[in-house]
Amino acid sequence: MKKTVVVFCTFLFIVSCSKNEISSVTGPDIEQTALTSGSWAKGLTGYTIYMDGGYATTLFSSSVSSSITTSKITNIRWVWNQLPSGTTTVLLGYTPQYGSSPTQTMDITSQQNGSTTAFNNLDARGKISLKFTSTGGTSYPMVRTVKDSIIENYT
Repeated sequence: MKKTVVVFCTFLFIVSCSKNEISSVTGPDIEQTALTSGSWAKGLTGYTIYMDGGYATTLFSSSVSSSITTSKITNIRWVWNQLPSGTTTVLLGYTPQYGSSPTQTMDITSQQNGSTTAFNNLDARGKISLKFTSTGGTSYPMVRTVKDSIIENYT
């Protein structure tokens, strides 16, 4: 009887160790893949523009974890909405994670929705912005009421 109990306990210990080894080997690889590849999307209402020639910048912060240092942008898509009056210039910008102003911009005035690979291989933890500059409007302030959207794909 004692031999049976010892053998059974030894068997349980070996099975238990085997399960732990498997989960510790496959667990981190699965988590790392899930964290370093994907996309994030945000919709935000832009800020009011108060004067002719005035501008407002909507900042879309990345939701990519700051602990992941290898994720790179693979595509950015946008949808922006026209201001109520006047001529609008729209710039899509990229600001590095700890930066305070865009290091790269792209004029997207002629495309209210679209996508670009111009920011590819930049750190996915950076911020994407839409800067609206309005001129020649008939009345100010111009109050934004519709959300603009950014979708960032990264790997």
